[in-house]
Amino acid sequence: MELYLLWGVVAVIMVMSIVWHEVAHGYMAYLLGDDTAYLQGRLSLNPVRHIDPFMTIMLPAFLLIMTKGAFVFGGAKPVMINPYRFRNPQRGMMWTGLAGPLANIAIALLLAAMFHFLHLVNGFFFANTGPSLADGILSHCIILNLFLAGFNMVPVPPLDGSRVLAGIVSYFDREKAAWISSLDRYGFMPIVILFMVDSYVFPVLSYVGHWCMVITVFLLGG
Repeated sequence: MELYLLWGVVAVIMVMSIVWHEVAHGYMAYLLGDDTAYLQGRLSLNPVRHIDPFMTIMLPAFLLIMTKGAFVFGGAKPVMINPYRFRNPQRGMMWTGLAGPLANIAIALLLAAMFHFLHLVNGFFFANTGPSLADGILSHCIILNLFLAGFNMVPVPPLDGSRVLAGIVSYFDREKAAWISSLDRYGFMPIVILFMVDSYVFPVLSYVGHWCMVITVFLLGG
């Protein structure tokens, strides 16, 4: 029963984390001059406005069950951004792309602060009884938020990392940056293809997951 409660709370927190990720994209775009997400109501923290039935609910639940919690991946309905509303399209997309992963890193740091605060309160008022359900919830959510940030920074379209890469390249070669940005039109096809090539994807996922674990241990003082 406790295990179901743990994953239930983790699922709720991760849905909100994904919402924050998308709102961060939209809000950064708004700050840089593109009000598309604002006009579509995507700057709201109401999860209903961001939920995609497959990416937000079905896919994460399926992976969670099939891998017994070893791997989970999901997303929200992508925020629509019009790069031509930016003064510099590539660099505008770079900052909007970076905003999402940074939001997840901020959430991870906030959860780590909550972890230490709860331990401080527990140590002050109660006897230390070892790891609690809250410890499990917070540690899992920290790892998953870091993984969401790390995975999205992989420079493969349409992940945020490809937009950051295009923005960096634009400082040196605008034509190559435009070519990288143009790959977004293929949607998630590059990701699907890479997931079919085990020799590439799973080492990357393992590498990202390993460092998420390392950073989580560091943040929690393990």
